[in-house]
Order: sequence, then structure tokens, then C-alpha cells
Amino acid sequence: MQLTETIARSIAATDYDSIPPAVRETTKLSILDTLGVMVPPSSLDQTCERLAEIVSEESGPGQATLIGLGKKASAVMAAYLNGSFAHVLDYDDTIDELGHHPSSQTVPAALAVAERMGDASGKELITAVAVGSDLGARLSSSPRGKLGVDHRWFPISNFGVFSATAAAGKMLRLDEAQLVNALGLALHRCHGQLDAIAAPESELRAIRDGFINKEGVLCALLAGSGVKACRNGVELFFENYYDNRFDAEGLLSGLGKEFRHLGVSLKPWPCCRLTHGYVEATRGILSENGIAPTEIKQITLVVSKGTRALFCEPEAEKRAPNLSIQAKFSLYFTVAVGVVKTPQIADFLPANLHRPDVLSIIRRVQHRVSDDLGPAAEITPAIVEVQTTDGRLLSGRLDNVYGHPNSPMSDEDVIAKFRDCLQYARHGIPDHQVDRLIDTLLHLDAVQDLNEASALLP
Repeated sequence: MQLTETIARSIAATDYDSIPPAVRETTKLSILDTLGVMVPPSSLDQTCERLAEIVSEESGPGQATLIGLGKKASAVMAAYLNGSFAHVLDYDDTIDELGHHPSSQTVPAALAVAERMGDASGKELITAVAVGSDLGARLSSSPRGKLGVDHRWFPISNFGVFSATAAAGKMLRLDEAQLVNALGLALHRCHGQLDAIAAPESELRAIRDGFINKEGVLCALLAGSGVKACRNGVELFFENYYDNRFDAEGLLSGLGKEFRHLGVSLKPWPCCRLTHGYVEATRGILSENGIAPTEIKQITLVVSKGTRALFCEPEAEKRAPNLSIQAKFSLYFTVAVGVVKTPQIADFLPANLHRPDVLSIIRRVQHRVSDDLGPAAEITPAIVEVQTTDGRLLSGRLDNVYGHPNSPMSDEDVIAKFRDCLQYARHGIPDHQVDRLIDTLLHLDAVQDLNEASALLP
């Protein structure tokens, strides 16, 4: 089965009109959402500030926007920096069933190439993001066994370069042969060691998508310039990384007709998606029963072995995180914040990681492993028990987390999230510009020249 050539042929043949209307609308919302979550790191995150300095030093005047900075750089460096910004808040969209983040792998790459081209349309951007996000979802769902359990590769980084390459290549209007070469080049840039990403002292997890998007744009540009590579990049990828233990037929099933990122979830809170179910379930128990934080004796989170390993251990670091990205990856911290208030960007800034009211709740949060939940870390079900000071034991189970297509964020909440994110731009943005940007992104398919939209970016 010629996987790479079939995938390249489908990407080349797909145009805006062949994409189902529901997929177009989902993709537009994801583009808006992703652009929003890219903005705050430009002013809030020290690591991103260091990256911004390096990008400014290494890149002369360019055509692609550095989101939130009011500057431009080359497409490669813009994809790198904006890609780094995309996941820093852990606020980017996900496919819950896969633990996959589609848009942070595709929007920065596609946008950088679109600005570099100078004559791209909104429909082309939607199409590029759609084919790249679909490919990422297909690759992520293909290996047999549990990602992160049976395979030690970190799937998001491991598959991501193919997603970014597909999005950048489609935006660049590569033909089938060029896309085959681009995917062959992408094979040589795959990466993603789970242990390195999950290390509690590491900031790599926050900025991982910068490398993905940079490499994707480079692979597309090289292929577009005539550089050749192996013609079976996807086949070799699964052979070398997964010992050919994957569903090849499932990977191609419905290709070009069914877009698997249609199942994407937008995130209402800026923390790891797996924590959302536990936060929502806890808040639901407290709200439904009128329980105040002072009335909580103990909160017990019922977790799988995989969830315990990634979100509850090492316990000392998870209970007292010193980095924002650590806090977002801690069930103790995220649930405690959710008890005190609705989680927001500011709650995970370094200055707010040791608040007495949050620490007080953390001391009352415990976990219990249930073998019934299996070995892997899964977003649902989220099972929580709350013991009150007056002796009541209340429990709750959540199977559809807010933001999932089965429980979608309201349009009002999506727009409110975008506006909140833009408040953190390094340079202030007038309200009328924010309004115009929202309207432009919601009607992106009507934009004939993306320069109009780029001019509104912070």
C-alpha cells in the first residue's frame, strides 16, 4: 500500500469546495482560537521572551507576523516562535479521544507560509489547516496499542512534523510530487521522547510545537524548491518508530472526504486537557450541593495508573509546582484552583503558584488508583469523591468534558476567551481592532487577500 503517495495525492487534490461545511466552520473556530492563545506568551512567559530575542537576532526583516510582538520575521522563524507560543498556556484545542492537539501543529506553519506568499486567500488558509489537522489526527490514531504506554515516543511531537508539513505544503500550493518529497523530508525531522517531554523540571513541553512548525515550513519550502527525498516517508516512519504495528487501512479510510479533526475540543481553561474533567467534576459536585471550600474535608480523584504517573507524581513537585507548565500538568493544583475560582490565565503565572487559598485546598486533595480505568492516562471518565466536614460523601463522574463536540463551548465563551487572551498582548490592542479581527476570522472564507487579516494581528 502506497501510503505516502496516496496521502500526497489527496492533499494536492483537496480544495475548499470539497471540504464539508461543518469542517470549514470547525476549522475557522480553531484558527481563531489558536491565534488567541498564541498572544499571551509574548508578554507573560520568560522562556518565550528568550526565544523572541533569539528569533529577532537570527532573522532580518521578513513577511510573517510574530504574534503579539508587533514585528515580522522570515516564515521559518515566525513558524518557530508562533508555534512555541501556541502551547505555552496549554490552552490550545485537542482531540480528546486521541490526546492530540491539531491546530497548534498546523495554524502557525500555514499562517507563516500564507504571509510569505503575499497572495493567499482565507479559503486557502482554511483548506491548509484542515488537511494538516486531518493528517495529524489520522497518524495519531493509527498505531496499535496505547501511545505513551506501549510506545515511548511522545505522539504529538512524533507525528506533528507531518501535520505541519502538510499544512505548509498545501498553503504553498505544492503538487503531488512535491508533497511526496515534503513528507519524505519530514521523516528526517520527526522527534519526541516522552521522558524528555514529561520531565517535571523541563520547559520543553511548553514550547514543543515551535520545533514542529519550523520543521514543517522548512520541509515544504525545500520540497517546493526542488529538493527530493524518499518517496515512502510515512511507511518508513511507522516501520522505524512503531515496528509496523499500525492500522494502514484505517489511516487512509475516508481520506479527503472525512476530516477527523471535526471531533476537536476547544479548551475553556488554560491547563492540560486531562485535568479538565476532574476540575469540572469537582466544581459540579460543589455547586450542586452548595459546598463551600471551608466545608471540604477531602477530595479524592480516582485515576488510572497512567494518570497517576503523569499528573500526580512525583508528588512533591505536583503539589508545589514552580513552573507554570508544571502547574498545568498537576491534578492537585488544577483541581485546587477550580475549587477556589474559575481557572484563568493569571492563576498559572509564576507569581500565583503559591497562593495560600490554593495550597490549602491542595493539602486536602488525594488520589486513588482504579484498575478499572486501565493503564493509560485518559481524559475521561473523570471520577471524583468529595468528603465534607459534616460527614457527607459525594461522588461524581464526567464522560463529556466542556468544550468537547458533545458538550461544546458556547460562541460567547469562545469569543470571551479570545478577548481575554488578546488583553495580554505586549502592545495594547484597541477594542475596535479586536472587534474587526474577530469578525474577519469568523468570516475568513470571505477574505480574498490574507494581508487584510494579517494587518489586524497583534
